[in-house]
Amino acid sequence: MIIAKAELKALEAHIAEAAKRLRELGGENHKLAMENERLKDEVQRLKEDLRAAAGLRARHERLKERLERLSKKLESIGGPG
Repeated sequence: MIIAKAELKALEAHIAEAAKRLRELGGENHKLAMENERLKDEVQRLKEDLRAAAGLRARHERLKERLERLSKKLESIGGPG
């Protein structure tokens, strides 16, 4: 099969365009991968913050219950209340 010169030029143009687009997509892919890593790091940090907040909330609830028990005990022994 013989390829005409015009067809060869058209094929070269398509190859050049495909190579250019591939480089562009590679750059976009790299940017998206970096953004993905940044978001993963942020999600991890937020999960850690949420865990810490849950721990503080649980501690607050325990202290609140303890204070309520102490308050009832004071009332039962005739303290101010």
